Amino acid sequence: QHVVDCPAGTLNHGGLADLQARLDGVEDLGAEAILILAYMPPCLAAASPGDPRDPTILPAREPTRWETLIAELVAATGPGRVADGRRPVRYYEVWNEPDLPICFQGTPSEFVTNVMLPAGRAVTSVAGATGLDLRFGVCGCLTPDPAWMTPMFVAARAAEVPIDFVSWHYYTAIGPDGAEPGFGDALQLLAPLAEQPLNGPALIAAQAEEVRLLARSTLGRDPELIIDEWNISGGGFDRRHDTHEGAAFQAAGLAALAAAGIDRACLFNAVDKDDVAADGSQLPARYGGWGVLDRHLNRKPAWYAQWLWHQLGATGLASPQDPLQGIWTAAATNGPDVQILVAAYQP
Repeated sequence: QHVVDCPAGTLNHGGLADLQARLDGVEDLGAEAILILAYMPPCLAAASPGDPRDPTILPAREPTRWETLIAELVAATGPGRVADGRRPVRYYEVWNEPDLPICFQGTPSEFVTNVMLPAGRAVTSVAGATGLDLRFGVCGCLTPDPAWMTPMFVAARAAEVPIDFVSWHYYTAIGPDGAEPGFGDALQLLAPLAEQPLNGPALIAAQAEEVRLLARSTLGRDPELIIDEWNISGGGFDRRHDTHEGAAFQAAGLAALAAAGIDRACLFNAVDKDDVAADGSQLPARYGGWGVLDRHLNRKPAWYAQWLWHQLGATGLASPQDPLQGIWTAAATNGPDVQILVAAYQP
């Protein structure tokens, strides 16, 4: 929504320059971006006069204009970056948590027709015209919910829009240690879920298998599987993010992701960003935020869990998992040497 100049519907070059600079930063770090196609520019939203809803979380009023906008964005960030000697964005994910009402206010059918399919056609058209490996994916969902994913898969196959990857988010709990700015105190009512015995890395394998079976039955193939947000807690601060417990969860989670055959995963997130709590009070340097670094860029225990993971060799080996006892392992080889990472975690 930051790069659109309405009513013309073409890219705002000031906003696009900012986006390109951010993509340059990702590339310079040696990482690869997933560009999320959200949220809706207010001038393109299906909102009637006096509609009290936030227009940025509504479907498009005119899907063809949304498709044109996305095609221009993909052209600028894909082949446009190649022309400038930079790495193109290859992954384009449509929306963020459309199955959560605070992120999308419409039906699955409206999302498919007015948001997903036009975006998919746009990515596919640019990829076909340029020959670049540009990948379209759905849906950054809060959970791998068949009620949302099934109509997307069925409609995409019928419209011959290839779904190259499927993405969702994985959190085991709502943080019990204070309200995140923007959420208020209501989420704290769910805090007891944080210690449910099944809320651990074992869920990753179950979710991966659920999505694979759904994709095979509707798409007829296996797309890439991406968990593009994951950590121990979702909305709401959780002091476990700052401790050995959060580090153990991340090490166990990485092992579980690999064992489940997840293709890519994006930890949420790198650096704590909040200065004030929901009530406006000043937060300490460590308040239970998601980062592996606190906001002063000091390393938390989870940073070292990630560092240990990167000491594993390039060739992964099969290794056992024991979800009931909470023991998770990862093994790899680099030439004659074998490295083994072991984590113990239970909620």
